[in-house]
Amino acid sequence: NIRKSMVLGFFYAIFHMFQIAAIYVVVLALVDGSTSAAPAWQALVLLLVSILGRAIMNRFSQLQQTHAGYFMAANKRLSMG
Repeated sequence: NIRKSMVLGFFYAIFHMFQIAAIYVVVLALVDGSTSAAPAWQALVLLLVSILGRAIMNRFSQLQQTHAGYFMAANKRLSMG
């Protein structure tokens, strides 16, 4: 469960990088002097993917950490008994 939590944490970081990609799209459009709405929509989509992906990964990561904690506590009680 701890390994699964670490993998989910890695994917959380990848979804966090989508925010940086959104900033890159906006800055690139500003530097090019683009007046099109396309870069804004691209940045919005990247931000939405980032927010949803991080929320999902965070939820599953917390579940895995909780399960790992329960199993560690159960093993500790068994070793004491």
